[in-house]
Amino acid sequence: MRDRDQLLSSKAAARKLGVHESRIRALAAHDRLGASKLGGRWVIDSNALAREMQGSRERGRPYDPKNAFALLFLASDEEPNWIRADVRSRLQRRLAEGSLKRDLPRLRGRARRVALRAGEPALKAIQKDREFIRSGVSGAIEYGADIAALGVIEGYYPAAKLATIVYRYALRQVDEAQANLIVHELGDRIPFGKRSIMPPAVVAIDLLEAGDARSRRAGQRLLRSIEAN
Repeated sequence: MRDRDQLLSSKAAARKLGVHESRIRALAAHDRLGASKLGGRWVIDSNALAREMQGSRERGRPYDPKNAFALLFLASDEEPNWIRADVRSRLQRRLAEGSLKRDLPRLRGRARRVALRAGEPALKAIQKDREFIRSGVSGAIEYGADIAALGVIEGYYPAAKLATIVYRYALRQVDEAQANLIVHELGDRIPFGKRSIMPPAVVAIDLLEAGDARSRRAGQRLLRSIEAN
């Protein structure tokens, strides 16, 4: 039997791994992290978590946001006009080496994923804002992904705008299962242009990072269809 001192709560494990708590629960449900349930809650083996962290480091350093988005735009056959030609060539070579799913840990730094509970006025304000770019479950249907989340809005939004909305409407950060607003908070100003939806590879990766298994399966299928073309 493992010593209780070796066990971490899912919240503590999420802090150490630098991901949302829902991601830890998803890994636990897939028999990762040496997880087990104690009193109805997931507990994580600290040694298994350390191995996961080491594996993440060995898979490579995270991409900075501009390069992460550039890689995903290239995978979607769109031109990322904010990067240099030499960086573009390097990212193209990376794409030629294998699946984007392999790079999932390195792509997480592109934006901070925030799960919120919002009232109708806040949702309407965000949907009307031209700087809000749909993705994940809000963009999936545009690319034929078999997923729909009624009443949930997901997309990318500048950090300053999000801070204003959170303050104005007193939004609450919640577990992803209770959220009706998933925001990928953009820290860097990247010239995405006047677009209302992210490219398909961005949508696929956002689905793969979701806390629920159905969204992740839809993300896998969408990613396979992108890479098959």
